[in-house]
Amino acid sequence: MSFKLYGCERAIAGFPYDKAQTNKYYAERNTDIATLTETKEKKGKGKEDLANYVQFWTSVDKSCRVTAGVSDLVNKKYITNYEFKSKRIMTSTLSIYGHITTVIATYAPTDDCTQETKTNYYESLAEVVRNIPQHQELIIAGDLNARVGLKKDSETVEQFGEEVVNSSGKKLMEHCNQFVMKIINGFFKHKMIHRVTWERPSL
Repeated sequence: MSFKLYGCERAIAGFPYDKAQTNKYYAERNTDIATLTETKEKKGKGKEDLANYVQFWTSVDKSCRVTAGVSDLVNKKYITNYEFKSKRIMTSTLSIYGHITTVIATYAPTDDCTQETKTNYYESLAEVVRNIPQHQELIIAGDLNARVGLKKDSETVEQFGEEVVNSSGKKLMEHCNQFVMKIINGFFKHKMIHRVTWERPSL
């Protein structure tokens, strides 16, 4: 038995949105759930059926410039429920081989946002986590815009990350420590190119 989850991809893998092409892209990769961020073509809240998947999204109002937005693309055979929490957070409840699992799909504020914005975001995320029954499995997936460094023998981060820690990374680690969660990226060895995000130098 296997279950494949992509934690964060941007705006349907970079090509203009097309239902058939999106379904084909993830079906060919045997994907069961993909959390997508920067979903600029999906404003407001909504749901649509694809051949193999159902897609849910939450974002800013249609009249606003896109500064947030997250979507879950879920294999139809697993989905049992979904809820929109905010323009940055939504949940999907799945039944995976008899195990009830909640996936929180999220797009966190960037590190250059105000401390108030980041604090409000993590308070909202914490409230969502607290309301999930203890007996359920929990996965937080998406773009947390956090750099959490690396540590050996850590219960939260572990050694296969990058060395840099930013403000958002500190908040994410505080959140994970509070709820006894692990940042899984650091527990498995990756190529260095997969550990970091390239940023264009300021013009």
